Amino acid sequence: MKFFKFLQFYTVFRAILTLMLAVLMFSPNLALAVKTDAVNGVLVKGSGPRVYMVFNNVRRWIQNEKIFKELGYSFENVQTMPDDIVDSFAEGELVDDAKFYPDGSLLKDEKNRIYLIENGLRRWIANDSVFKDLKFNHNSVIPISNNQLQNIPIGRALRSVVTSAPPISTFTTINEPVQFPDTTILSADDTNIDTLVIHYTGNNPSSPKDALTYSTFIPSVDKQWSNFTTSTQRTISFSQYNLARHSGETLTFFVKAKNKKEIIDPTPASYNFKINISPWYKTIKILSVTLNESNPQKEIVILRNESNSSVNINGWNLVGRHNYKVTMSKVTLIPFVTNDNNVDLNLNSKDQLNIITGANILTNSSGGFRVNRCMGYFNALKLKSKFNEECYLPNANELNFLEPICQKYIIQQVSRCEVPNLQKEKDSNTIRAIQRDAQCTDYLSKHFNYDGCVKDYQSAKDFYKNTWFMYLNLKRDIWDNLSETLILTDREGMIVDKLNIKNF
Repeated sequence: MKFFKFLQFYTVFRAILTLMLAVLMFSPNLALAVKTDAVNGVLVKGSGPRVYMVFNNVRRWIQNEKIFKELGYSFENVQTMPDDIVDSFAEGELVDDAKFYPDGSLLKDEKNRIYLIENGLRRWIANDSVFKDLKFNHNSVIPISNNQLQNIPIGRALRSVVTSAPPISTFTTINEPVQFPDTTILSADDTNIDTLVIHYTGNNPSSPKDALTYSTFIPSVDKQWSNFTTSTQRTISFSQYNLARHSGETLTFFVKAKNKKEIIDPTPASYNFKINISPWYKTIKILSVTLNESNPQKEIVILRNESNSSVNINGWNLVGRHNYKVTMSKVTLIPFVTNDNNVDLNLNSKDQLNIITGANILTNSSGGFRVNRCMGYFNALKLKSKFNEECYLPNANELNFLEPICQKYIIQQVSRCEVPNLQKEKDSNTIRAIQRDAQCTDYLSKHFNYDGCVKDYQSAKDFYKNTWFMYLNLKRDIWDNLSETLILTDREGMIVDKLNIKNF
């Protein structure tokens, strides 16, 4: 009798089990409920290689392994599920940027506080009860530094779970239907070399008539997202943000819209831009330009080192509006002394380089030189321009070995940068005495001229002046006399300075 009761019970049990399996087989939603008790924030995959992050019954494909790892995920936490269960989740947007954690990400700060990323905001999960009610899994939590966390705007804390959406909500919960605003970049104006103006707008599907506000962020430049404002453009001044330190790099500008319900675009619009300014940006300045269409000798561009250190500008280029290019080249350090003293244009702090379209006033050719204190002797040649007369004069102690009359003549009659001329001496007795004094005439001939001055004083700390000259030796002017734009670039073609000139 007991055996027949057992057999009857077994038959009924088997029938019920068969029915349940059939229901599960033909009802994916029920299968999902059974097999995925905690699905929010988990990583899942089917039989294929694609890994998805699931949140609020939406699966988002993480595009590649690089992004997967940069987001802090681990393959150990990926759950393999039957394809029908994976396919039962709605298909969400692609996760293709590791700069932003997708909605549903769970982040843990250095104090073990856990945050949910939702609508681009980080929302603190106040207690474990809420964590469990939202069907989160601790294996999905990603540790993150406080510095990284600060870049994510703060949302309202999750202290309880809302099971149905209220008429108006300051912050959405994962159970509320959401219509996200959409952000679009309209244009980027880089007409000015040191300024970028980005224009953007947004679409608010939940309430098109309501105004949107916007927040922007540039990684490596901004510390955090900006406050939301109604402005639809951002002006990025390269000098203000010291972007020369990112010379040659490509930076990304992000902007996201927010509507009056505090719902934020979870996929900010982005624009990549290259920093084409030099690491020496504004250190070498185009100080002034003198335009002259009739005399190339008077057409002068002056550059000055505004930094506190020396800068080698050899190989740099000065380019005009009509694409005429002048390349900075080596110059003579001390003219006429040796044939092998060409040096790079290594400008010290506050040094100036005069670029003259005409010919070298010393050689009537191209080339250049650095000015020194002895060059005032060249003024006797009646050159097209004069040097300051700052040549050295010996002091009385340096003349002690000479006869008194020779000393007196040098101290009273010889001027700076002047070759002594006894014919100008009015006292005939002095002339005869000096002419008979071989030591005096030898001293005068060896030391009171350009070569002697250089030989005696080129080691002096103040021998070199802070002025350099470079001559192009052209017979015509090269810069536009009415309206000119000069751009100075370094050896890599990066912009150092720019000057607009209007002569009307």
